[in-house]
Amino acid sequence: RGIMKVLSIASVKNVIIYKNIQQFKNPILWSMEYNSLLRRLNNSLIIRDFESKDIIKLINPYALPIIYATVLPIFYTDFSSLISLIDHEYYAKKPVFIKADEVCTRMSSISYHGKTYNMLMKMFKINIPLTLNYSLLLDIHVNVDETPILFSIDNKKIKVLELKRGKHVVDINIGVLYEGEHTLVIGVPVNVKNITLNSPIKGKNYQFISRNSFITSNGFLVYNESLDDFSVYLCSKLLKPGKESWNTQSVILCYNSTKGTYFRIIFHKTGLVELAKSINFKYNPSVYVSAACFDLENLELRIDKIKNTLTVYIKGSNDKITFKDEVLTNEGYIILLSDNSKVLWHNVTIISYNASFNGFVLVPKLKHYLRNFSPTVLRYSPSLIDVILKVPLEERCIYIVFNERFSDHWKIEIRDKSLVNNKVSTVHVVANGFFNAWLIKLQKSKENCDMHSDLHIHIRIYYSLENLMIIGKILQLITIASISLMLILMIIMRRIK
Repeated sequence: RGIMKVLSIASVKNVIIYKNIQQFKNPILWSMEYNSLLRRLNNSLIIRDFESKDIIKLINPYALPIIYATVLPIFYTDFSSLISLIDHEYYAKKPVFIKADEVCTRMSSISYHGKTYNMLMKMFKINIPLTLNYSLLLDIHVNVDETPILFSIDNKKIKVLELKRGKHVVDINIGVLYEGEHTLVIGVPVNVKNITLNSPIKGKNYQFISRNSFITSNGFLVYNESLDDFSVYLCSKLLKPGKESWNTQSVILCYNSTKGTYFRIIFHKTGLVELAKSINFKYNPSVYVSAACFDLENLELRIDKIKNTLTVYIKGSNDKITFKDEVLTNEGYIILLSDNSKVLWHNVTIISYNASFNGFVLVPKLKHYLRNFSPTVLRYSPSLIDVILKVPLEERCIYIVFNERFSDHWKIEIRDKSLVNNKVSTVHVVANGFFNAWLIKLQKSKENCDMHSDLHIHIRIYYSLENLMIIGKILQLITIASISLMLILMIIMRRIK
């Protein structure tokens, strides 16, 4: 079977791993431990140019049980940061992975050691469930020597890291973070340039109509400076489409005319976003295709190219397109193209990074996380699970994780009457990328403090729509029974007459 169609699997013998595995929006999760999965993969027929361990990193960055409990939250920016920054020591503790929300991105001018830097500042919001000591792991790639990297917690004093050229994983002792909402700001120095008539440009069939606006008529414009890591902000308007679906505006990245390499992002009239690729002058269309919501007459984009990762953000839409390819690590040029069409481009801003921020993880100190919180499953069905959770007296905050695709219709119910009356609260969150978890907070009470043994909490996880379906079936049966009874009564009445 094609691995892209497999959602879960009991045996991985003779599984074909396709070359286009990077098209996964999310990794596949197997409910087996790392060593068990590695052993099975080593004994299977793998059609892939990677070792088994690399396959695990690609499709199974965490192998966790379907239901488990933990007091170890790890906050992260994206899956790649988990893979590059978290080792199997943490996975063995069965943590819960919570995504840090990026809430703001802004430009700021910062003076440091007599120099003024344009800093791209990213702010993340993190909800800390319990007061602990935390470490911050940063994944940074420095392109220019002696580049300052800034970070700040809760808008307090800004701290500076001075790093040399190259890839760095920086381990920072944050100290105690108290329960509640916190902000983390990370800043990297950048160069900001707008494409104007005075910029280093060349091309064909383009014409500037104002300082920051130009039109391409079945032509293109090249920003003639080679770029490594960068972001592009642009607005475009399709003035006159061509006959074919792809005869609209396109953006070409990492262009190298000598090697015949580039990536082309095409916005189809049909609502599809296509990523094409050329290697050694061989053009491969539809390397990646995704449906998205956009308006070709008002298309605003942000395109990030950070090392081997390309991310496309479409303004006014929740659609975010991410693609990974090692060829993306090459430097190259940016081209704005209108293929057999006429396009207006304006406010094109290019941000080149002196250092690129690839992601972070925020992890508690691993001291007392050796305790086994495995719940006892009493009943398991596709729509209802009963478990008994043993909670040590000293723990008052715990996650129970249910590795089923996240939905607001999954509910949790505390079945113990002694804990129902305002002694326990639950918060439903997205965990492990796209699954369900509930943060359970136990409030201290006199009854709990007098206890000398661990708490045993009966928890029910259920799919709420299932109850509506049952009610619907009951109403259906009642309706059928009522109609049948009416027909019988009508027949009896006729015979009596």
